[in-house]
Parts: sequence; C-alpha cells; structure tokens
Amino acid sequence: MPAARFEGEIEALGFQSLPIRLTHARVAGSSTLPHKDPFDRVPIAQAIVENTSLVSKKAVFDGYGVS
Repeated sequence: MPAARFEGEIEALGFQSLPIRLTHARVAGSSTLPHKDPFDRVPIAQAIVENTSLVSKKAVFDGYGVS
C-alpha cells in the first residue's frame, strides 16, 4: 500500500516534513502574499521563513521569490 510507505519513501529521498509554526501562519496571513488559497499560502510562507526550496509543479508559486 503506497500511502503506508509514504513517510519512509520521502525520508529515503532526503526530504523532511516541516511542521506549521506560528511564524509560518503569520506570514501566510500577511497582506504581502496576495494569493488567496490558504493551502498554497502556507507552503509559500514556510519556504520564505525557513529560506528553503519549495517543490511543486504549480506555476502560481513561481511569483513569490522562493526557489
């Protein structure tokens, strides 16, 4: 069952999960991120706050200055 192995597979590839912190929520809720979808705003905010890459195929993320 692929879902049961998901966390192990992600870790094996060198990725790690990033919990949502209050700082992420503050940045996601700020007016500096005009994108309206909260499910997109949170990972954008996490990438900004943590100065890390955001892996996605969504083109909407390209305009936020995250790698």
